[in-house]
Amino acid sequence: MRSLWDTGVAAFALSGLGFAVLAWAAGVLTLRSGALPKPLGLFSIVAAVFVLGVSIFGAFQQTGAFSPYDGLLSLISLLVIVVWVGVISLALIANPTYKRARR
Repeated sequence: MRSLWDTGVAAFALSGLGFAVLAWAAGVLTLRSGALPKPLGLFSIVAAVFVLGVSIFGAFQQTGAFSPYDGLLSLISLLVIVVWVGVISLALIANPTYKRARR
């Protein structure tokens, strides 16, 4: 049973890290080039930092708010990921063309 717990915690931490890298890159791209609306870029960076923090702290918790299985912040982290994917998808559908930032 302990090996399943360790595998689940590792998967939780790695998925949070992967999302954080993706969201951070999307946020930086959005803020630098104007590819998407600026509030979406800020939301991406804030989401990346939040999910990364919850994933790192959750890797060391078995119970409590940061716990991968029963923690409130872990649930909020999952909801942030779902909302971020939905908002990015809607933004790309609404405006599929790339706009260059004016200098």
